[in-house]
Amino acid sequence: MEKHIIPQTWKKVHLSDIFLNPKDNIVSGPFGSNLKSSDYTKEGVPILRIQNIQRNEFIDKNIKYISNSKAGQLDRHNYKSGDIIITKLGDPVGKACIIPDSISDGIIVADLVRVHLEHSLVSKKFLTYQLNSNEVIEQFKAKTKGTTRPRVTLAEIRDLNIALPPLEEQHRIVAKIEETFSELDHAEEGLIKTQGQLGIYRKVLFKKAFEGKETILLEKLAQLITKGSSPKWQGINYVDDSTQTLFITSENVQEAYIDLKKRKFVENLFNEKNKKTLLQKGDVLLNIVGASIGRAAFFDYDCVANINQAVALIRTLPVLNHRYLCYFLNSPIARHYYQIRMVNVARANISLKDVSEIPIPFCPLKQQEQIVQEIEAKLSLIDNIESTIKTNLQKIEAFRHIIFAKAFTGRLVPQNPEDGDASKLLQKIQKEKEDYLNAQKEVQKRKPKGKIIMENNKSIMQILKEANAPVEAEILWQQSENKNDIDGFYAALKEIEAKIIIEIKGKKTMIGLKE
Repeated sequence: MEKHIIPQTWKKVHLSDIFLNPKDNIVSGPFGSNLKSSDYTKEGVPILRIQNIQRNEFIDKNIKYISNSKAGQLDRHNYKSGDIIITKLGDPVGKACIIPDSISDGIIVADLVRVHLEHSLVSKKFLTYQLNSNEVIEQFKAKTKGTTRPRVTLAEIRDLNIALPPLEEQHRIVAKIEETFSELDHAEEGLIKTQGQLGIYRKVLFKKAFEGKETILLEKLAQLITKGSSPKWQGINYVDDSTQTLFITSENVQEAYIDLKKRKFVENLFNEKNKKTLLQKGDVLLNIVGASIGRAAFFDYDCVANINQAVALIRTLPVLNHRYLCYFLNSPIARHYYQIRMVNVARANISLKDVSEIPIPFCPLKQQEQIVQEIEAKLSLIDNIESTIKTNLQKIEAFRHIIFAKAFTGRLVPQNPEDGDASKLLQKIQKEKEDYLNAQKEVQKRKPKGKIIMENNKSIMQILKEANAPVEAEILWQQSENKNDIDGFYAALKEIEAKIIIEIKGKKTMIGLKE
């Protein structure tokens, strides 16, 4: 990974270094078993989940709720508007955003980390932008474990390296990022709007090309209408050999073209059992199963190929131009027909009978060819514009990364000697930390002695020995010395796994000592 050099007035620190009490202010969501689907209610205390968190953006959709009483059991996992939330599970991990003021205080799920910055010596926006920068993203990637459920631990998040400039420079960097991103967002919105308009124009183009014509059922214009089959049903294997039969599936059949980025091959033996579906140049393929029903393309390759059961083959008579048919099958008129005929049983599908009864707008062959030429000329123009839009959108995204790279290496705004040095900022944070901890000690001293004993943190073994019976996992965690560190709790359990028994009783996980 590229080494990031920062100005002399900046300091490299761990995330936990800038907090007065990281164990209380960088906290995971509750132990997984403590929040179940049955706990969710239609209203009450909001619960934030992974799907609500994007990079630098809170998604205010599909918010779930729990009752006030349940929230009371999980109060150490609460968030407030203005807190930073980080994902510690998912693909990718490490997405971060600030909770907006419009969102009520609530609870985070176990897959999130709540970060509460309890002082104003570091800009929350600066910190959030940096958490979403390439350098920190690379740190998350290096720490991520697991493939099915990629994740990082709370301890690893607290240990993230961040670059800390003087406070005034933080504010200038944030202002410059937001000014630049506002311009990029405006440009991006314009490109996306144009992209949408091109999609509408494409539909209008197809509609106008085929409306107002007499129709004839497809079966009267085709010499063959059939569908493929599954190799597995016939004991035929897929092979990694491009000299064997190219196997076209619905995934390959896109709108007016065949996508062969992901090629599949089957043994040539497949063709002996499925001669009827051996493809010829000019055959039209139509998806008839699943979410891609109605996507049509024509086969135009010089190779041996066959199709699976989710794809219909249409071989036209000379009176019907195969390109004309292909474009019509992708038109809004044809899609409306599919919607009417579609059957949803185990999986959405249309039958070969439905395909054969598609009403085709018919006109003389020469006129068909003219319509095809006009469609293809306009589609070529649309494709060129869409390609330019795609390139420019990629440039905008790349420029955002460049802005972040400059922002967190001291190259986005000029340094000002009057800002001082980040080491002084760290000294101020350290002083506030000492004052905070001293104040906490004073609070503890004033509490009644009996209550202090009740709140003493104990090891898992101590709690289990005193209980002399299995303890519910939630209670064990909340009473242990790891109550603010779920990853530490798991690690402590691992260390004593030979001495404990874990049992599932209904919806509860019980932990006890072996006899």
